[in-house]
Amino acid sequence: MSISIVQRLVSKDWYLLRKPVLGYVAGGLVSLMLLQFGGAAAFNLGSILIITVLIALGMHVVMATVVGERTEQTLPFVMSLPISIAQYTLAKIVANATLFVGGWLIISLGVCGVVLFRQGVPHGLIMLSTIMLMYLLASYFVLLGVAVTTESMGATIATVIVSNILLNMLMYAISSVPSIKSTYGSDRVIWNAAGLEILSIEAAVILLALALTFIFQARKTDFL
Repeated sequence: MSISIVQRLVSKDWYLLRKPVLGYVAGGLVSLMLLQFGGAAAFNLGSILIITVLIALGMHVVMATVVGERTEQTLPFVMSLPISIAQYTLAKIVANATLFVGGWLIISLGVCGVVLFRQGVPHGLIMLSTIMLMYLLASYFVLLGVAVTTESMGATIATVIVSNILLNMLMYAISSVPSIKSTYGSDRVIWNAAGLEILSIEAAVILLALALTFIFQARKTDFL
């Protein structure tokens, strides 16, 4: 496999998305400042903004680097280069994953820092925060897989809508689990079996989404 063509495609996407990604990260940092220094209302607003920023970041990256190549008719040109389907898929996965995960990691570490170091915020919220952040990561990889395999704006938008609905359902569901809910007000970080099970499912979803993306892409015979 020629590494150079994959590296060039990845570098191209990084270059095109560098400013928007930095903008979303800046928005995430503003949200973290609301969490750290604001009152109760600002804390709630900051929490909502963080979720919004991460969802918008994921959708922007996927739309610009994957779906956009289909709608702007640049995909046929890319596939006319000396590149295989596997190389194209790898380039898109690596470029998109690094662009999103970089921003996600910075914001996630910031959220954990607020929970651990802001006075008055229970350390027990770490598990809940991690579950929600991991859900956003898993939903992104599902979105990426749908975009890469379908190249459809409609399917991509539908996936965003469904994942947002499931996010609300997840928040309600985990708040109904006594062993998780009981950790919210704790002054120490608690990891229990229920929370770890949810996290393991989210991790499995990420791996499954990546595997299915490569499998479905390998079966394609036409990119026009």
